Amino acid sequence: IGAVAPQEWLLVFLGAARERLTEQRADEIRRALEGVAAAMRGEDLGGAFADLEAAPPKLPAHLEAARRRGAGTA
Repeated sequence: IGAVAPQEWLLVFLGAARERLTEQRADEIRRALEGVAAAMRGEDLGGAFADLEAAPPKLPAHLEAARRRGAGTA
């Protein structure tokens, strides 16, 4: 991802920086990880996935196209 300045938010996976994040996106990811940890402890998610809960369900494009064609119906 190139040179990184102090205070930048980064998405890191397996020790490698994958992308720069906005502070808002970094906070969304942090809350999601906290929600997963809470779920693993059997605790309430505490709104960790509020952004997903507020959005209507959406199929990936290939599944939506199949649904519209009627694929898989009896």
